[in-house]
Amino acid sequence: MNLIIRDAVEADLPAIIEIYNATVPTRMVTAELEPTTVEARLPWFREHSPDEYPFWVAEADGRVIGWLDFKKFVPRCAYRGTAEISVYVDEKFRRRGVGQRLIEEALIRAPSLGITTLVGLIFGHNEPSLKLFQRLGFERWGFFPEVAQLDGVKRDLVAMGRHCPAQHDAIAGRTPHADASQPRSYDDCLNLMQALMNYRQEPIHSALQKIRDKYSMLHLDVLMLIYHFAKICPGAILEIGAFVGGATIAAAFGVRDSGRQKKLIAIEPGGSVKHKRLGTRNILRDLERNLARQRVSEMITFIKGRSFDQETIDGVH
Repeated sequence: MNLIIRDAVEADLPAIIEIYNATVPTRMVTAELEPTTVEARLPWFREHSPDEYPFWVAEADGRVIGWLDFKKFVPRCAYRGTAEISVYVDEKFRRRGVGQRLIEEALIRAPSLGITTLVGLIFGHNEPSLKLFQRLGFERWGFFPEVAQLDGVKRDLVAMGRHCPAQHDAIAGRTPHADASQPRSYDDCLNLMQALMNYRQEPIHSALQKIRDKYSMLHLDVLMLIYHFAKICPGAILEIGAFVGGATIAAAFGVRDSGRQKKLIAIEPGGSVKHKRLGTRNILRDLERNLARQRVSEMITFIKGRSFDQETIDGVH
């Protein structure tokens, strides 16, 4: 699947509630005993904030197939860095990595939200969810025996938790596992290699291969990392020297797949280049054409000029 994770909007709420209500009869996921409605859940949805406790949906082919939300763990200031997450996936798309992708995204982006610890509260008989969280590095931090009654059956509750990587560790897109004796740069390199290997199984790899062949002198792995950084970074992106758009397109794809609104600014003075594979008589003309072909023109603020000129600097600001 070409999966996109983005901030949820109120128009997504019917799909969100449909996915949620489908889990109620199973007595496996939620403690709710009766289905809910969009109207009843609207205040709950509006409590979320993209910059503090976000609500994300996983979308494939224009359809919402899963969601994840952050919420306060305990409403006291000392617990601000800890958040509870809940994950729900459309029953038709389970066991296809959707829940895993959502949790991985939460681990990567938590530091930029000021969150250092994630907790999931899971029924003791929900083995698939417990195994998923354990696979992603969560540990069993708490056990509450027989605290829920589902159709007359007493059920246990398990608290699964893990500490998130620091923001500089999140650059790698994975949690560091190296021992303390290893240099940080060594660990970061291993994590970046892991990220590249994971992307090779996804459609974006073949898409960027085509971009590389047509529009870039950079190695495919470099374009993949540009895509990766643009996808996970919390702020704006500035590219100096867009040339004919290969790296610009990779960054735009990353912003698109992040599901978040981010500024993407590209600087290019123009001119011409003689090259056996990517020669061009008019860099600016070919850049604009290539961005339009990939349908990313509207995502990019383009500034014509040299990066060290004051007019360009003012334009960036």
